Amino acid sequence: MSAPVPYTRSTISTEVVTGPHDFATVLNFLKHKDASIARSGWDKNMWVAMHKAPALNPLVKLEPFCYIRTPDGKIYPWVTSHQDLFADDWYVIKTTETWHGE
Repeated sequence: MSAPVPYTRSTISTEVVTGPHDFATVLNFLKHKDASIARSGWDKNMWVAMHKAPALNPLVKLEPFCYIRTPDGKIYPWVTSHQDLFADDWYVIKTTETWHGE
């Protein structure tokens, strides 16, 4: 059996689609348009998105959840803070991340 191929991130691009908005507005984009969202002060390689997971098997159903992608490429579950909830500096963004094997 061969060793797994390591992957490296070759390009990341983020483009502002619309904003600034309050959280209620960007939540609509997140839920209904599969958009990513970010705050104005965040690193350009950091955003929140919603994962709509399929059922793993007939007994396990994963519900949709939000995750945050950090600047170093890690993904974590995300829950909004009070500061994020009441902020008016949210943007809807388009993200493109291309991965290639070494």
